[in-house]
Amino acid sequence: MILHRMMIALLGMVLLTGGCAVHREYRPAYPGVLRSVPYPAALRCVTKDGQEYDLHAEAADSLHVRGNGGRRSDPYAVWTPFSGSVRLDSIALVAEPVVDTWESILLVTACAALLSTTENLSGSGNATVSSDFWIPPPPPPESCPFVYTHDGQRYVLESEPFAGAVFRGIQRTTFDRLDHLGVVDGNARLKITCELDETEYIDQFRLQAVDHRPGTVVVPAECGRLCVLNAVEFPIRATDPDGADALDLIAESDGREWSGSIDGRDAVQFDEVRAGLTVVFRRPPEATEAVIVLDLRNTVWATLMLREVLELNGCELGTWYETMNTSWPMRDAFRKALIREAMVQVAIGEGDAWRSCGYVGAVGHGVSKTLAVVVDLAGVSGDTVAFRLDSGAGFWAIDRIGIGFFPKDPGAVTTLDPAVARDQNGRDLRDALRTADGDYYTMPTRQDWAEVEFTVPPTPPSCQRSYVLQASGYYQMHIPAEGEPHRDLLARFMVEPGAFCAYSIQRYREVSFAQAQGGPR
Repeated sequence: MILHRMMIALLGMVLLTGGCAVHREYRPAYPGVLRSVPYPAALRCVTKDGQEYDLHAEAADSLHVRGNGGRRSDPYAVWTPFSGSVRLDSIALVAEPVVDTWESILLVTACAALLSTTENLSGSGNATVSSDFWIPPPPPPESCPFVYTHDGQRYVLESEPFAGAVFRGIQRTTFDRLDHLGVVDGNARLKITCELDETEYIDQFRLQAVDHRPGTVVVPAECGRLCVLNAVEFPIRATDPDGADALDLIAESDGREWSGSIDGRDAVQFDEVRAGLTVVFRRPPEATEAVIVLDLRNTVWATLMLREVLELNGCELGTWYETMNTSWPMRDAFRKALIREAMVQVAIGEGDAWRSCGYVGAVGHGVSKTLAVVVDLAGVSGDTVAFRLDSGAGFWAIDRIGIGFFPKDPGAVTTLDPAVARDQNGRDLRDALRTADGDYYTMPTRQDWAEVEFTVPPTPPSCQRSYVLQASGYYQMHIPAEGEPHRDLLARFMVEPGAFCAYSIQRYREVSFAQAQGGPR
Protein backbone atom coordinates (compact mmCIF):
# COMPACT_ATOMS: atom_id res chain seq x y z
CA MET A 1 0.00 0.00 0.00
CA ILE A 2 3.04 2.29 -0.26
CA LEU A 3 1.95 4.30 -3.27
CA HIS A 4 -1.64 4.29 -2.06
CA ARG A 5 -0.57 5.84 1.28
CA MET A 6 1.52 8.35 -0.62
CA MET A 7 -1.48 9.45 -2.70
CA ILE A 8 -3.62 9.83 0.47
CA ALA A 9 -0.91 11.98 2.00
CA LEU A 10 -0.64 14.09 -1.16
CA LEU A 11 -4.40 14.56 -1.14
CA GLY A 12 -4.21 15.76 2.46
CA MET A 13 -1.51 18.27 1.57
CA VAL A 14 -3.66 19.64 -1.26
CA LEU A 15 -6.68 20.00 1.03
CA LEU A 16 -4.61 21.82 3.64
CA THR A 17 -3.53 24.46 1.14
CA GLY A 18 -7.14 25.60 0.65
CA GLY A 19 -8.45 28.32 -1.65
CA CYS A 20 -6.17 29.15 -4.59
CA ALA A 21 -2.80 28.72 -2.90
CA VAL A 22 -0.03 27.40 -5.11
CA HIS A 23 0.83 23.80 -4.34
CA ARG A 24 2.55 20.83 -5.95
CA GLU A 25 0.20 18.71 -8.01
CA TYR A 26 1.17 15.24 -9.11
CA ARG A 27 0.18 14.69 -12.71
CA PRO A 28 0.61 11.59 -14.90
CA ALA A 29 4.10 11.35 -16.36
CA TYR A 30 4.77 11.38 -20.11
CA PRO A 31 8.19 9.93 -21.02
CA GLY A 32 8.43 12.12 -24.11
CA VAL A 33 7.88 15.26 -22.04
CA LEU A 34 10.47 14.21 -19.45
CA ARG A 35 13.03 13.69 -22.20
CA SER A 36 12.43 17.19 -23.60
CA VAL A 37 12.72 19.11 -20.30
CA PRO A 38 15.51 21.73 -20.48
CA TYR A 39 17.96 20.25 -17.97
CA PRO A 40 19.25 20.96 -15.39
CA ALA A 41 15.87 21.18 -13.66
CA ALA A 42 14.09 20.43 -10.41
CA LEU A 43 12.18 17.15 -10.60
CA ARG A 44 9.77 15.70 -8.02
CA CYS A 45 8.32 12.34 -9.08
CA VAL A 46 6.86 9.03 -7.90
CA THR A 47 7.85 5.74 -9.53
CA LYS A 48 5.60 2.73 -10.09
CA ASP A 49 7.13 0.89 -7.12
CA GLY A 50 6.15 3.68 -4.73
CA GLN A 51 9.48 5.52 -4.45
CA GLU A 52 9.28 9.30 -4.30
CA TYR A 53 12.24 11.34 -5.59
CA ASP A 54 13.05 15.03 -5.10
CA LEU A 55 15.94 15.67 -7.48
CA HIS A 56 18.14 18.26 -9.01
CA ALA A 57 18.03 16.52 -12.40
CA GLU A 58 21.17 17.13 -14.42
CA ALA A 59 20.34 15.44 -17.75
CA ALA A 60 18.20 12.81 -19.45
CA ASP A 61 18.80 10.38 -22.27
CA SER A 62 16.36 8.09 -24.04
CA LEU A 63 16.06 5.78 -21.02
CA HIS A 64 17.10 7.57 -17.82
CA VAL A 65 17.14 10.85 -15.96
CA ARG A 66 20.20 11.52 -13.80
CA GLY A 67 20.47 13.69 -10.74
CA ASN A 68 20.98 13.99 -7.00
CA GLY A 69 18.73 14.86 -4.10
CA GLY A 70 16.46 12.81 -1.87
CA ARG A 71 14.41 9.61 -1.97
CA ARG A 72 11.78 8.07 0.30
CA SER A 73 9.54 5.02 0.15
CA ASP A 74 6.77 6.35 2.36
CA PRO A 75 5.10 9.79 2.44
CA TYR A 76 5.77 10.03 6.17
CA ALA A 77 9.40 8.87 5.98
CA VAL A 78 12.51 11.02 6.22
CA TRP A 79 14.23 11.78 2.92
CA THR A 80 17.45 9.85 2.39
CA PRO A 81 20.26 11.08 0.10
CA PHE A 82 20.15 9.84 -3.48
CA SER A 83 22.51 10.21 -6.41
CA GLY A 84 22.10 8.27 -9.62
CA SER A 85 19.64 7.49 -12.43
CA VAL A 86 15.90 6.79 -12.58
CA ARG A 87 14.37 4.99 -15.55
CA LEU A 88 11.93 7.23 -17.40
CA ASP A 89 9.49 4.40 -18.03
CA SER A 90 9.35 3.70 -14.28
CA ILE A 91 8.02 7.18 -13.44
CA ALA A 92 4.25 7.18 -12.86
CA LEU A 93 3.69 10.72 -11.57
CA VAL A 94 5.53 14.02 -11.78
CA ALA A 95 4.86 17.12 -9.66
CA GLU A 96 4.38 20.66 -10.87
CA PRO A 97 3.30 23.85 -9.07
CA VAL A 98 -0.32 24.77 -9.80
CA VAL A 99 -3.07 26.97 -8.36
CA ASP A 100 -6.18 24.90 -9.07
CA THR A 101 -6.83 23.05 -5.78
CA TRP A 102 -9.98 21.16 -6.70
CA GLU A 103 -8.48 19.64 -9.85
CA SER A 104 -5.62 18.22 -7.80
CA ILE A 105 -8.18 16.31 -5.78
CA LEU A 106 -9.79 15.09 -8.99
CA LEU A 107 -6.54 13.71 -10.31
CA VAL A 108 -6.17 11.53 -7.24
CA THR A 109 -9.81 10.60 -6.62
CA ALA A 110 -11.05 10.19 -10.17
CA CYS A 111 -8.26 7.85 -11.23
CA ALA A 112 -8.76 5.89 -8.01
CA ALA A 113 -12.45 5.20 -8.46
CA LEU A 114 -12.79 5.00 -12.22
CA LEU A 115 -9.81 2.65 -12.56
CA SER A 116 -10.51 0.77 -9.37
CA THR A 117 -8.40 -2.37 -9.46
CA THR A 118 -4.89 -3.37 -10.35
CA GLU A 119 -6.45 -5.94 -12.66
CA ASN A 120 -7.92 -3.06 -14.70
CA LEU A 121 -4.55 -1.39 -14.88
CA SER A 122 -2.56 -4.41 -15.96
CA GLY A 123 -5.20 -5.19 -18.56
CA SER A 124 -4.89 -1.75 -20.14
CA GLY A 125 -1.34 -2.13 -21.32
CA ASN A 126 0.54 -1.03 -18.19
CA ALA A 127 3.29 -3.13 -16.65
CA THR A 128 2.16 -5.99 -14.41
CA VAL A 129 1.80 -4.75 -10.83
CA SER A 130 1.71 -6.29 -7.40
CA SER A 131 -1.75 -6.72 -5.88
CA ASP A 132 -0.76 -5.16 -2.54
CA PHE A 133 -0.61 -1.53 -3.68
CA TRP A 134 -2.47 0.70 -6.09
CA ILE A 135 -0.75 2.36 -9.03
CA PRO A 136 -2.49 5.26 -10.79
CA PRO A 137 -2.36 5.12 -14.59
CA PRO A 138 0.68 6.87 -16.10
CA PRO A 139 -1.29 9.07 -18.58
CA PRO A 140 -4.86 10.39 -18.55
CA PRO A 141 -7.20 7.77 -20.05
CA GLU A 142 -8.25 9.95 -22.96
CA SER A 143 -6.35 12.20 -25.24
CA CYS A 144 -5.19 12.09 -28.84
CA PRO A 145 -1.81 12.00 -30.59
CA PHE A 146 0.93 14.10 -29.05
CA VAL A 147 2.81 16.43 -31.38
CA TYR A 148 6.24 17.71 -30.42
CA THR A 149 8.01 20.53 -32.25
CA HIS A 150 11.77 20.89 -32.44
CA ASP A 151 12.92 24.34 -31.31
CA GLY A 152 16.44 23.90 -32.66
CA GLN A 153 17.76 22.13 -29.56
CA ARG A 154 15.07 19.79 -28.28
CA TYR A 155 11.50 18.58 -28.82
CA VAL A 156 8.72 20.42 -26.99
CA LEU A 157 5.17 19.09 -26.53
CA GLU A 158 2.91 21.62 -28.32
CA SER A 159 -0.27 20.00 -29.60
CA GLU A 160 -2.92 17.36 -29.03
CA PRO A 161 -4.77 17.54 -32.34
CA PHE A 162 -8.43 16.57 -32.90
CA ALA A 163 -9.18 16.10 -29.17
CA GLY A 164 -12.60 14.59 -28.49
CA ALA A 165 -12.85 12.86 -31.90
CA VAL A 166 -13.24 9.40 -30.35
CA PHE A 167 -14.61 7.61 -33.43
CA ARG A 168 -14.36 7.99 -37.21
CA GLY A 169 -17.73 9.67 -37.69
CA ILE A 170 -16.70 12.76 -35.71
CA GLN A 171 -13.23 13.13 -37.20
CA ARG A 172 -12.00 16.70 -36.69
CA THR A 173 -9.60 19.09 -38.33
CA THR A 174 -7.87 21.29 -35.78
CA PHE A 175 -5.58 24.29 -36.09
CA ASP A 176 -2.95 24.72 -33.38
CA ARG A 177 -0.45 27.53 -33.13
CA LEU A 178 3.11 26.26 -32.70
CA ASP A 179 4.97 28.83 -30.64
CA HIS A 180 8.14 26.78 -30.08
CA LEU A 181 8.79 25.52 -33.61
CA GLY A 182 12.25 26.43 -34.86
CA VAL A 183 13.49 26.44 -38.43
CA VAL A 184 17.07 25.28 -39.01
CA ASP A 185 18.57 25.49 -42.50
CA GLY A 186 15.08 25.87 -43.97
CA ASN A 187 13.68 22.76 -42.26
CA ALA A 188 11.07 22.45 -39.52
CA ARG A 189 10.90 19.17 -37.58
CA LEU A 190 7.90 17.69 -35.75
CA LYS A 191 7.36 14.38 -34.01
CA ILE A 192 4.06 12.49 -33.59
CA THR A 193 3.76 9.98 -30.76
CA CYS A 194 1.15 7.59 -29.41
CA GLU A 195 1.72 7.51 -25.66
CA LEU A 196 -1.70 6.35 -24.45
CA ASP A 197 -3.70 3.14 -24.60
CA GLU A 198 -5.53 3.95 -27.83
CA THR A 199 -5.16 3.85 -31.61
CA GLU A 200 -4.50 7.10 -33.47
CA TYR A 201 -5.82 7.61 -37.01
CA ILE A 202 -4.08 10.57 -38.67
CA ASP A 203 -5.61 11.57 -42.00
CA GLN A 204 -3.77 14.82 -42.72
CA PHE A 205 -0.77 16.60 -41.23
CA ARG A 206 0.25 19.93 -42.75
CA LEU A 207 2.05 23.07 -41.66
CA GLN A 208 0.84 26.60 -42.31
CA ALA A 209 3.50 29.32 -42.51
CA VAL A 210 1.66 32.55 -41.70
CA ASP A 211 3.29 35.87 -42.63
CA HIS A 212 1.97 39.00 -40.92
CA ARG A 213 2.99 42.49 -39.91
CA PRO A 214 5.64 42.63 -37.14
CA GLY A 215 4.19 43.19 -33.69
CA THR A 216 0.84 41.57 -34.50
CA VAL A 217 -0.34 38.18 -33.25
CA VAL A 218 -2.02 35.27 -35.06
CA VAL A 219 -4.80 33.33 -33.36
CA PRO A 220 -6.57 30.41 -35.10
CA ALA A 221 -10.33 29.95 -34.77
CA GLU A 222 -12.20 26.63 -34.60
CA CYS A 223 -13.20 26.96 -38.25
CA GLY A 224 -9.60 27.46 -39.38
CA ARG A 225 -9.77 31.22 -39.87
CA LEU A 226 -6.50 32.87 -38.91
CA CYS A 227 -7.11 36.16 -37.11
CA VAL A 228 -4.32 38.73 -37.06
CA LEU A 229 -4.64 41.18 -34.17
CA ASN A 230 -2.73 44.32 -33.31
CA ALA A 231 -3.16 43.62 -29.61
CA VAL A 232 -5.03 41.41 -27.15
CA GLU A 233 -6.71 43.44 -24.42
CA PHE A 234 -7.57 42.08 -20.98
CA PRO A 235 -11.03 42.43 -19.34
CA ILE A 236 -11.98 45.21 -16.98
CA ARG A 237 -14.22 42.82 -14.99
CA ALA A 238 -14.54 39.05 -14.64
CA THR A 239 -16.96 37.44 -12.20
CA ASP A 240 -18.50 34.02 -11.63
CA PRO A 241 -22.28 33.48 -11.14
CA ASP A 242 -21.90 34.14 -7.40
CA GLY A 243 -20.22 37.48 -8.05
CA ALA A 244 -16.73 36.34 -7.03
CA ASP A 245 -13.92 38.24 -8.76
CA ALA A 246 -11.83 36.13 -11.15
CA LEU A 247 -10.03 38.92 -13.02
CA ASP A 248 -6.64 38.25 -11.45
CA LEU A 249 -6.69 34.62 -12.65
CA ILE A 250 -7.66 35.17 -16.29
CA ALA A 251 -6.29 38.60 -17.22
CA GLU A 252 -2.89 37.24 -18.29
CA SER A 253 -1.47 33.96 -19.54
CA ASP A 254 0.63 33.15 -16.47
CA GLY A 255 -0.23 29.55 -15.59
CA ARG A 256 -2.75 30.54 -12.91
CA GLU A 257 -6.02 29.06 -14.13
CA TRP A 258 -9.67 29.61 -13.37
CA SER A 259 -11.66 26.39 -13.27
CA GLY A 260 -15.24 26.27 -12.04
CA SER A 261 -14.95 23.90 -9.11
CA ILE A 262 -17.15 20.83 -9.26
CA ASP A 263 -16.92 20.32 -5.50
CA GLY A 264 -20.08 20.94 -3.45
CA ARG A 265 -22.45 21.33 -6.38
CA ASP A 266 -26.01 19.99 -6.37
CA ALA A 267 -26.60 17.62 -9.29
CA VAL A 268 -30.37 18.21 -9.02
CA GLN A 269 -30.18 21.99 -9.53
CA PHE A 270 -29.81 22.84 -13.22
CA ASP A 271 -28.07 26.16 -12.52
CA GLU A 272 -25.40 24.37 -10.48
CA VAL A 273 -24.34 21.77 -13.02
CA ARG A 274 -22.62 24.40 -15.16
CA ALA A 275 -19.79 26.79 -14.33
CA GLY A 276 -18.83 29.98 -16.07
CA LEU A 277 -17.66 33.56 -16.06
CA THR A 278 -19.01 36.90 -17.19
CA VAL A 279 -16.26 39.09 -18.61
CA VAL A 280 -16.53 42.75 -19.60
CA PHE A 281 -14.21 44.56 -22.02
CA ARG A 282 -13.83 48.13 -23.20
CA ARG A 283 -15.06 48.45 -26.77
CA PRO A 284 -14.00 50.97 -29.42
CA PRO A 285 -17.23 52.57 -30.67
CA GLU A 286 -16.40 51.92 -34.33
CA ALA A 287 -15.66 48.19 -33.82
CA THR A 288 -18.04 45.87 -35.69
CA GLU A 289 -16.24 42.59 -35.04
CA ALA A 290 -14.38 41.21 -32.04
CA VAL A 291 -12.15 38.21 -31.44
CA ILE A 292 -12.30 36.50 -28.05
CA VAL A 293 -8.86 35.00 -27.35
CA LEU A 294 -8.67 32.07 -24.94
CA ASP A 295 -5.72 30.20 -23.44
CA LEU A 296 -7.26 27.03 -22.03
CA ARG A 297 -7.16 23.26 -21.67
CA ASN A 298 -9.46 20.46 -20.62
CA THR A 299 -9.21 19.13 -17.07
CA VAL A 300 -8.31 15.59 -16.06
CA TRP A 301 -11.94 15.12 -15.04
CA ALA A 302 -13.17 15.96 -18.53
CA THR A 303 -10.91 13.31 -20.04
CA LEU A 304 -12.10 10.71 -17.54
CA MET A 305 -15.78 11.47 -18.13
CA LEU A 306 -15.46 11.21 -21.91
CA ARG A 307 -14.00 7.75 -21.47
CA GLU A 308 -16.80 6.81 -19.10
CA VAL A 309 -19.44 7.73 -21.69
CA LEU A 310 -17.92 5.09 -23.95
CA GLU A 311 -17.65 2.55 -21.13
CA LEU A 312 -21.37 2.94 -20.37
CA ASN A 313 -22.06 1.10 -23.63
CA GLY A 314 -20.73 -2.07 -22.04
CA CYS A 315 -20.82 -5.11 -24.30
CA GLU A 316 -22.58 -3.05 -26.99
CA LEU A 317 -19.67 -0.66 -27.51
CA GLY A 318 -18.82 -2.11 -30.93
CA THR A 319 -22.43 -1.80 -32.08
CA TRP A 320 -22.54 1.77 -30.75
CA TYR A 321 -19.44 2.70 -32.76
CA GLU A 322 -20.95 1.18 -35.89
CA THR A 323 -24.21 3.08 -35.38
CA MET A 324 -22.41 6.36 -34.83
CA ASN A 325 -20.22 5.88 -37.88
CA THR A 326 -23.09 4.98 -40.24
CA SER A 327 -26.11 6.93 -38.93
CA TRP A 328 -25.87 10.67 -39.58
CA PRO A 329 -28.85 11.55 -37.29
CA MET A 330 -27.39 9.61 -34.34
CA ARG A 331 -23.91 10.99 -34.93
CA ASP A 332 -25.22 14.54 -35.19
CA ALA A 333 -27.23 14.14 -31.97
CA PHE A 334 -24.13 12.92 -30.15
CA ARG A 335 -22.01 15.76 -31.50
CA LYS A 336 -24.58 18.39 -30.51
CA ALA A 337 -24.94 16.89 -27.03
CA LEU A 338 -21.16 16.91 -26.58
CA ILE A 339 -20.99 20.57 -27.61
CA ARG A 340 -23.94 21.51 -25.39
CA GLU A 341 -22.71 19.75 -22.26
CA ALA A 342 -18.92 19.83 -22.36
CA MET A 343 -17.63 22.59 -24.66
CA VAL A 344 -17.09 26.24 -23.71
CA GLN A 345 -20.15 28.17 -24.88
CA VAL A 346 -19.61 31.86 -25.68
CA ALA A 347 -22.52 34.34 -25.59
CA ILE A 348 -22.57 38.12 -26.00
CA GLY A 349 -24.71 40.44 -23.90
CA GLU A 350 -27.43 42.35 -25.76
CA GLY A 351 -29.36 44.40 -23.24
CA ASP A 352 -30.83 41.97 -20.71
CA ALA A 353 -30.38 38.96 -22.99
CA TRP A 354 -27.51 36.78 -24.16
CA ARG A 355 -26.93 35.80 -27.78
CA SER A 356 -24.95 32.66 -28.55
CA CYS A 357 -21.95 33.42 -30.74
CA GLY A 358 -19.86 30.27 -30.80
CA TYR A 359 -18.02 27.64 -28.79
CA VAL A 360 -14.57 26.18 -28.22
CA GLY A 361 -14.16 22.48 -28.99
CA ALA A 362 -12.14 19.99 -26.93
CA VAL A 363 -8.42 20.72 -26.77
CA GLY A 364 -7.03 17.94 -24.56
CA HIS A 365 -5.42 18.06 -21.14
CA GLY A 366 -1.70 17.89 -21.82
CA VAL A 367 -1.06 21.41 -23.14
CA SER A 368 -2.90 24.71 -23.04
CA LYS A 369 -4.00 26.06 -26.43
CA THR A 370 -4.62 29.57 -27.73
CA LEU A 371 -7.84 29.77 -29.74
CA ALA A 372 -10.16 32.46 -31.08
CA VAL A 373 -13.93 32.91 -31.23
CA VAL A 374 -14.95 35.55 -33.79
CA VAL A 375 -17.99 37.61 -32.74
CA ASP A 376 -20.23 39.92 -34.77
CA LEU A 377 -20.90 43.09 -32.76
CA ALA A 378 -23.94 44.13 -34.80
CA GLY A 379 -26.72 45.18 -32.46
CA VAL A 380 -24.36 45.82 -29.54
CA SER A 381 -24.04 49.42 -28.39
CA GLY A 382 -22.05 51.24 -25.74
CA ASP A 383 -18.38 51.60 -24.88
CA THR A 384 -18.20 48.18 -23.18
CA VAL A 385 -19.15 44.69 -24.28
CA ALA A 386 -19.94 41.70 -22.03
CA PHE A 387 -19.50 38.01 -22.75
CA ARG A 388 -20.62 34.94 -20.86
CA LEU A 389 -18.51 31.76 -21.09
CA ASP A 390 -19.79 28.56 -19.54
CA SER A 391 -19.63 24.78 -19.72
CA GLY A 392 -20.29 21.74 -17.59
CA ALA A 393 -18.69 22.23 -14.18
CA GLY A 394 -15.21 20.84 -13.86
CA PHE A 395 -14.42 20.34 -17.54
CA TRP A 396 -12.15 23.31 -18.33
CA ALA A 397 -9.20 25.25 -16.94
CA ILE A 398 -8.84 28.78 -18.38
CA ASP A 399 -5.58 30.70 -18.13
CA ARG A 400 -6.51 33.84 -20.09
CA ILE A 401 -9.55 35.51 -21.64
CA GLY A 402 -8.70 38.47 -23.85
CA ILE A 403 -10.18 40.37 -26.77
CA GLY A 404 -8.97 41.88 -30.01
CA PHE A 405 -10.72 44.23 -32.38
CA PHE A 406 -10.40 44.97 -36.11
CA PRO A 407 -9.02 41.52 -37.04
CA LYS A 408 -7.09 41.36 -40.28
CA ASP A 409 -6.29 38.49 -42.58
CA PRO A 410 -2.65 37.39 -42.79
CA GLY A 411 -0.47 38.89 -45.47
CA ALA A 412 0.19 35.41 -46.83
CA VAL A 413 -0.41 31.81 -45.74
CA THR A 414 1.76 29.07 -47.26
CA THR A 415 0.41 25.59 -46.62
CA LEU A 416 3.22 23.02 -46.62
CA ASP A 417 3.02 19.28 -47.17
CA PRO A 418 5.57 17.02 -45.45
CA ALA A 419 8.91 16.85 -47.28
CA VAL A 420 9.92 13.88 -45.13
CA ALA A 421 7.62 11.69 -43.03
CA ARG A 422 8.75 8.32 -41.68
CA ASP A 423 7.58 6.10 -38.86
CA GLN A 424 9.79 4.23 -36.39
CA ASN A 425 10.35 1.51 -38.99
CA GLY A 426 11.36 3.91 -41.76
CA ARG A 427 8.07 3.62 -43.69
CA ASP A 428 7.31 6.63 -45.92
CA LEU A 429 4.11 8.36 -44.71
CA ARG A 430 3.97 11.35 -47.04
CA ASP A 431 1.09 10.08 -49.17
CA ALA A 432 -0.98 9.18 -46.10
CA LEU A 433 -0.48 12.60 -44.47
CA ARG A 434 -0.85 14.86 -47.52
CA THR A 435 -4.66 14.95 -47.88
CA ALA A 436 -7.70 14.17 -45.73
CA ASP A 437 -8.92 11.27 -47.85
CA GLY A 438 -9.41 8.38 -45.42
CA ASP A 439 -5.95 6.95 -46.10
CA TYR A 440 -4.83 7.03 -42.47
CA TYR A 441 -1.47 6.78 -40.80
CA THR A 442 -2.49 4.39 -38.02
CA MET A 443 -0.72 4.21 -34.65
CA PRO A 444 -2.08 1.21 -32.70
CA THR A 445 0.56 0.92 -29.95
CA ARG A 446 2.53 3.10 -27.57
CA GLN A 447 5.68 2.17 -29.46
CA ASP A 448 4.49 3.97 -32.60
CA TRP A 449 5.96 7.33 -33.56
CA ALA A 450 6.80 9.33 -36.66
CA GLU A 451 9.12 12.19 -37.53
CA VAL A 452 7.91 14.76 -40.04
CA GLU A 453 9.96 17.48 -41.72
CA PHE A 454 8.76 20.47 -43.69
CA THR A 455 10.82 22.57 -46.10
CA VAL A 456 10.04 26.16 -45.13
CA PRO A 457 10.48 29.09 -47.53
CA PRO A 458 12.34 32.20 -46.30
CA THR A 459 10.32 34.79 -44.41
CA PRO A 460 9.60 37.80 -46.65
CA PRO A 461 11.25 41.11 -45.72
CA SER A 462 9.37 43.25 -43.20
CA CYS A 463 7.23 40.30 -42.11
CA GLN A 464 6.87 38.26 -38.95
CA ARG A 465 6.14 34.55 -39.29
CA SER A 466 3.98 32.26 -37.16
CA TYR A 467 3.30 28.55 -37.65
CA VAL A 468 0.01 26.68 -37.35
CA LEU A 469 -0.44 22.91 -37.44
CA GLN A 470 -3.39 21.73 -39.53
CA ALA A 471 -4.18 18.14 -38.53
CA SER A 472 -7.16 15.92 -39.27
CA GLY A 473 -8.10 12.56 -37.80
CA TYR A 474 -9.61 10.70 -34.86
CA TYR A 475 -8.61 8.19 -32.21
CA GLN A 476 -10.19 5.16 -30.55
CA MET A 477 -9.55 4.25 -26.93
CA HIS A 478 -8.80 0.63 -26.10
CA ILE A 479 -11.86 -0.04 -23.95
CA PRO A 480 -13.05 -3.60 -23.24
CA ALA A 481 -16.58 -4.12 -24.59
CA GLU A 482 -17.95 -5.85 -21.52
CA GLY A 483 -20.67 -5.44 -18.92
CA GLU A 484 -24.30 -4.40 -19.16
CA PRO A 485 -25.05 -1.40 -21.41
CA HIS A 486 -26.72 1.63 -19.85
CA ARG A 487 -28.97 2.51 -22.79
CA ASP A 488 -31.46 4.70 -20.92
CA LEU A 489 -28.72 6.79 -19.33
CA LEU A 490 -26.94 7.28 -22.66
CA ALA A 491 -30.23 8.26 -24.30
CA ARG A 492 -30.79 10.90 -21.60
CA PHE A 493 -27.35 12.36 -22.27
CA MET A 494 -28.30 12.83 -25.92
CA VAL A 495 -31.62 14.62 -25.47
CA GLU A 496 -31.81 16.15 -21.98
CA PRO A 497 -29.87 19.39 -21.40
CA GLY A 498 -27.81 19.16 -18.24
CA ALA A 499 -28.16 15.39 -17.83
CA PHE A 500 -24.52 14.61 -18.54
CA CYS A 501 -23.31 17.50 -16.35
CA ALA A 502 -25.49 16.26 -13.48
CA TYR A 503 -24.15 12.73 -13.94
CA SER A 504 -20.60 14.09 -13.83
CA ILE A 505 -21.26 15.80 -10.49
CA GLN A 506 -22.76 12.64 -9.05
CA ARG A 507 -19.77 10.60 -10.19
CA TYR A 508 -17.43 13.12 -8.62
CA ARG A 509 -19.23 12.67 -5.31
CA GLU A 510 -18.90 8.92 -5.63
CA VAL A 511 -15.16 8.96 -6.36
CA SER A 512 -14.57 11.51 -3.59
CA PHE A 513 -16.39 9.25 -1.14
CA ALA A 514 -14.46 6.22 -2.36
CA GLN A 515 -11.15 8.00 -1.82
CA ALA A 516 -12.25 9.16 1.64
CA GLN A 517 -12.87 5.50 2.50
CA GLY A 518 -9.35 4.57 1.50
CA GLY A 519 -9.65 4.06 -2.25
CA PRO A 520 -9.05 0.82 -4.11
CA ARG A 521 -6.83 -1.72 -2.43
